[in-house]
Amino acid sequence: MLLQDIYDEMAAPLLATEMPLLIVSLGEWVDSHEEMLDGTFAPGYGYKTEWLTSTERVKHNWEIAGSASKWFKYTEREVERRGIEHALAAHRGVTRTLLRIVPGSWQHIGSGRDRRSGFQFELVTEGAAFDETVGEYGHRLPEKKRGEQSTFRYWPYA
Repeated sequence: MLLQDIYDEMAAPLLATEMPLLIVSLGEWVDSHEEMLDGTFAPGYGYKTEWLTSTERVKHNWEIAGSASKWFKYTEREVERRGIEHALAAHRGVTRTLLRIVPGSWQHIGSGRDRRSGFQFELVTEGAAFDETVGEYGHRLPEKKRGEQSTFRYWPYA
């Protein structure tokens, strides 16, 4: 990373939107043959280090969004109950990409405690919702509560 990119990340404003959101924290990139919800395949999941720069992030928004849209333990029922229509991909505590959840597109794998969900999405790259959640450099997320390990959270935090 360039020093300017680190500065931009650290200077990102705190997320302050009132829009309800599903926030998915992506870990480091993992190479694998991942099936997407539309039947296509991706070369892995997570977040690549080279995407930390704003210009590279924009080039790879679809891959980032694809990683955030599938196979987590979030539930369709809870997302709908909270009135959530958008999801945010985050990495290192900063928002990176905004997705609009396509209604009725939810899919599930596994069962019981191992059930995971995913959704199809439309990428949001401009407009008021984008500006207040991602913008040019992302927005910082408030710190997780002590001991909180979840890869996803619902916004606003309870």
